[in-house]
Amino acid sequence: MARTASGKPAAGKKLTVTEIARLAGTSQPTVSKVINGRADVSEETRRRVQAVLDQVGFSKPLVTTKVSSQIELVVRTFEMNGSFPLLQGLLKWARRESLGVSVTELGRTAAEAREAINHVIDANPYGVVLLMSAADERDRRALRSRSIPYVVIDPVNDASAGDLSVSIDNWTGGLLAARHLTGLGHRRIALIAGPGGSISSAARVAGFEQGLCEAGIGIPDAYRERGDFDAVAGYAAAGRLLDLDEPPTAVFALDDLMAVGAYKAAAERGVSIPGDLSVVGFDDIFPAEYLGPALTTIRQPFDDMARKAVDMIVRSRKGNLEDRSVVLPVGLVTRQSTAKPAGAQH
Repeated sequence: MARTASGKPAAGKKLTVTEIARLAGTSQPTVSKVINGRADVSEETRRRVQAVLDQVGFSKPLVTTKVSSQIELVVRTFEMNGSFPLLQGLLKWARRESLGVSVTELGRTAAEAREAINHVIDANPYGVVLLMSAADERDRRALRSRSIPYVVIDPVNDASAGDLSVSIDNWTGGLLAARHLTGLGHRRIALIAGPGGSISSAARVAGFEQGLCEAGIGIPDAYRERGDFDAVAGYAAAGRLLDLDEPPTAVFALDDLMAVGAYKAAAERGVSIPGDLSVVGFDDIFPAEYLGPALTTIRQPFDDMARKAVDMIVRSRKGNLEDRSVVLPVGLVTRQSTAKPAGAQH
């Protein structure tokens, strides 16, 4: 193997994978993973291998795997709000582009997620839709390295360079919920927020607080709870709120599943909805309309989100992408779970 006077490999000389692995201090399979854009390589090892590849002027051959006609929907788990309505929309809009839709569930452990993402990359899909950033930055970098277009739906963190994203106006959703409850006359209003670090949750909270501020109302610490966008968390949080010496007369749950949990906590305590407690959710997913009473909520435009995601993927493939980031409006859907507080009915 040709070397320079410094002992480094000569640029432009063809090296075997074995030689590259030895120079990078790693294994042949790891070098192959870096070359093929696999996600299951540490960032430090990836940089070390890439430095050797750059040094010798390695030019990665074009990926020969045929691009499939599938759009892959990647979710952390199908317990997540919005998974099914988004899938329905993707199926409809992908069909109009002669594309199919496959689904990958990452699971709850890092090992499961890494394996699932690698299967997605190996399948070379037409595009990928990530619900609430179901893949981390390393996974998204791997998708970019294989030139697989992807769209992040309702990102939980700030967008990375190369991300395409479809978001909703979370701030206005929170504002609408607050104005609705204060307009009914509520002043003891509680909040069940989403997980920490979620920008969508933070935006909903900020909008909600602004709406309360307009009415001269704040949220006491005792009325602030944090959930995890699921019914179990909503049930526990609502239970703590309802067990206070002076419980709230209204609660805003930052997603419908947490609102469902609040219904259960209220029922167990003999608390009437909306007679004793008004409840507002966020999403307008099934079964919000069919709960007893039907849930007042903030509607997400899932069909429009799916349409934009498919359009962005298709345009990215065709090289005529216009917008890298889209924010869609939300709306208040008033049903029977909200009313004036007890004692203010007339």
